[in-house]
Amino acid sequence: MATINRVVLSGRLARDPEIKRGEKWILAQITICTSDKFKTRTGEEKEVTIYTNCTLWNVEAEMAEKYLTKGKAVTIEGRLKEDKWLDKSTNQERTKMGVEVTCIMYMEKMEPLKEPVGQMPLTPPPSEADADAFGIF
Repeated sequence: MATINRVVLSGRLARDPEIKRGEKWILAQITICTSDKFKTRTGEEKEVTIYTNCTLWNVEAEMAEKYLTKGKAVTIEGRLKEDKWLDKSTNQERTKMGVEVTCIMYMEKMEPLKEPVGQMPLTPPPSEADADAFGIF
């Protein structure tokens, strides 16, 4: 059976993008805040807020650095990615889920925040082995 790993989220940035650079790549880590409203069995209205960590590569990362700040509305499309690492204080393996973004749409008029950083080449993201060396995944 075929499987699908696709995520679409629309929300606001919970914080400013965090930028990391390599020799031939740039990445931006953002957190998107979404809300879900529902009624309980007793009729009480509740709202649950979800914070989702997302990673953008190269051109998308450069655009995020240039245009995005906390509170800006975006819609992203991407795939779920699991991040694994060894917690040095407890010596236990830790995991967390996030979204590797393949497309981002800006839902507000975007004004540049600062001067362009420079053009990054259109290169694919580094392999997981390369990324592990930088503590990305």
